[in-house]
Amino acid sequence: MAAAAARRTYAVPLDELRATDLPFVGGKGANLGELRHAGFAVPDGFSVTTNAFVSFLGAAPDWNGLLAALDALDVEDVAAARELGAARRDQGVLDLALHRPGDRLPRAQRLRAG
Repeated sequence: MAAAAARRTYAVPLDELRATDLPFVGGKGANLGELRHAGFAVPDGFSVTTNAFVSFLGAAPDWNGLLAALDALDVEDVAAARELGAARRDQGVLDLALHRPGDRLPRAQRLRAG
């Protein structure tokens, strides 16, 4: 996969991935692509690109605030972790990243449909 194409796409079929794509799809995606090319029985699938993750981070409201809140959590306080998770879900972090105004299909469905 060409580096320029990787920067423009959010998901890449495993058949198109090789070890050299590691910077764009991470280790799991690159390794699954290599396994498919070697003839191993790897199910059809795709890998989400690092570009998709960066776009997600850019769309998420107050990402730095979330990281600060996570850093401040007591790792033994499960109730506080649940409250923080619930608050973020209520803010629609995933909805904001995957559903943009005017979209007729959620972004994840469009990516899967190709």
